[in-house]
Amino acid sequence: MQSGDQIHQVRQATDIVELIGQQIRIQPKGREFVALCPFHDDSNPSMTVSPTKQIYKCFACGAGGGAFDWMINYHKMTFPEALRFLAERAGITLERRGRESGDQPNDRQRMSEATEHALGWFRATLGRPQGATARAYVEQRGISPEMVEQFQLGCAPDAWDDLAQDVAANRWDPRSFRSAGLIHGRQSGSGDIDRFRHRLMFPIFDGLGRPIAFGGRILPRQTPSDREEAKYLNSPESALFNKSATLYGLHLARNEIGKRRCAVIVEGYTDVIACHQHGLSHVVATLGTALTTQHVGVLRRFSEKVVLVFDADEAGQKAADRAVEVFLGGELDVAVSILPDGLDPASLLEQADGAARFEALLSEATDALDYQFQRVADEYRGASTMAGQHRIAEQYVDRL
Repeated sequence: MQSGDQIHQVRQATDIVELIGQQIRIQPKGREFVALCPFHDDSNPSMTVSPTKQIYKCFACGAGGGAFDWMINYHKMTFPEALRFLAERAGITLERRGRESGDQPNDRQRMSEATEHALGWFRATLGRPQGATARAYVEQRGISPEMVEQFQLGCAPDAWDDLAQDVAANRWDPRSFRSAGLIHGRQSGSGDIDRFRHRLMFPIFDGLGRPIAFGGRILPRQTPSDREEAKYLNSPESALFNKSATLYGLHLARNEIGKRRCAVIVEGYTDVIACHQHGLSHVVATLGTALTTQHVGVLRRFSEKVVLVFDADEAGQKAADRAVEVFLGGELDVAVSILPDGLDPASLLEQADGAARFEALLSEATDALDYQFQRVADEYRGASTMAGQHRIAEQYVDRL
C-alpha cells in the first residue's frame, strides 16, 4: 500500500483540467471549464471542471470528484491502478510499504500485463529473422519506419506455439494470456497454441494509450497453406476490449481531433497509418465492425464533426447508409466522402498527388442529409412503379 503522503503528492502533481481535457472536449467558461458529461446522455454541457478546486462536477447526474475519481469512474480503474497511472504520468516513483489484499493484481490487471508482454514480444519478433516476410510486406505497403514505431507494429511468426512457449519459459500465468485471446488450448493433446500466426500485428490501444487487443493481417506465403486463413483476425472481446466502443488510432488522433473539432473515419488499419504518415493525424478506423452508437459517444467527447470515408462500390455505399443512420441524432455534424472507384485511402495516398486529392475529398464531403437524399433520389428514379416510389419516399422520411 502507499502512504497518505504519496497519495497527496500524486494528487498535487495532477492538474485535473489538463487530465480531463486530454480525454474529452472541454471549453472555458469564466474561471472554470464546461463539458458534455460522459456519465449520462448529455446534450447541453452540464459538467464543470474547476481549476481552483481541482474537481469535476455534473449538475445533471451528480457525477463528480477529483482526479482519482475521474480515473476510477471514467476509465473503470481500481484505486491502485489510478494511483499508479497518475504517478507514472507525473514522473513520481511510488514506494511500496507492504501489501494488502486489495493490492493483489486482479484479473483485468493480469490481462493488461499479458497484453503488454505480447506487444513487446511481437515488436521484437518483427526485427528478428522470423519477421523478414512482415518487414518486406511493410516496405511494400509504403509504411515508413516512423509509422512502424508510432503504431508499434509487430509480427506473429509462422509457428504454432512460439508465444505460448515464451509464456511458459518466463513462467507467466497462461490463464491471463488465454483470457486476453493470445493463446488457447490445443484441440487435441495438452498445452497451448498461439492465436496469431504468420501475421503483421497491429496493436489496438485504449484512449490512454494502453494496449488492449491486436489485429493481425495474414502475410504472403511462398507456398499456399492447406488451411483456410482469414485475411484479418482480431482479438476476441474481453474485459479489456470492447470492439463496438473502440476506434483504431484514437490514442494518437484525439489531440488533433480536438484541435480540428473534426474526426475522419476510414475502414482499415493501413488506411489510418497512411493518413497519419501524410500528416492527416485526425483519422481513425473501426475494427472490422459497423459503426455503433458507442462509437458516436466516444467521438462526441472530442469532436463536433465527423467525416465518413467509404469505398465507391455497393458494399461501401450500403456501409455509408448504415453509418449515417447511426450518427443522425447523435448531435454531431456528419458528412460523407466517397472514394474514387477501386481506391482506398492508402492506395490513393500512394499516388503522386494523392494527399492533395484526399484532402480535397474530405473538404468537399457531402452533408449526411444531402447524401441520404441523393441516395433516395437515385433509388426513386430507378423505381419502376408509383408504389415503389412511394415506398422509397416513406423510407427516407423514416430515416429522418
